[in-house]
Amino acid sequence: MIRDRIQKVCDSFMGSRFEIPGLGENLFAQLEEVRRQVMTENELKKVSKRELANYLRSINGDHMTAEKPSQLEVMLQFVVRERVTYTTLNMLSYKTQNDQ
Repeated sequence: MIRDRIQKVCDSFMGSRFEIPGLGENLFAQLEEVRRQVMTENELKKVSKRELANYLRSINGDHMTAEKPSQLEVMLQFVVRERVTYTTLNMLSYKTQNDQ
C-alpha cells in the first residue's frame, strides 16, 4: 500500500527506483561472512608481523649478545665510513703544477 504510493510519486517525477534487499536471514548471513573475513584478515596480519619480526631477527642476529655485532650495525658502520670518505675526497681540490 505505502510501497505503491511511493512508486507512483517516483514515477510522476521520473525518478529512479532501486530494489532494497529485505532484512531477512540473508543479511545476517552476509554480516557473519564479513565478520569471518575480518577475523581472517586480522589473523593474517598477526602472522605477517610475526614472520617479519623473525626475518629481521635472522638478519640482525641476536642483539642481546655483546660478543658479536649485528649484521645491520656492521652495514651501517660501512655506509657511514664510505660517506665520510667521499665527503672528505670531495672537499679536496686538485692542483697541477701550472696552477701554482
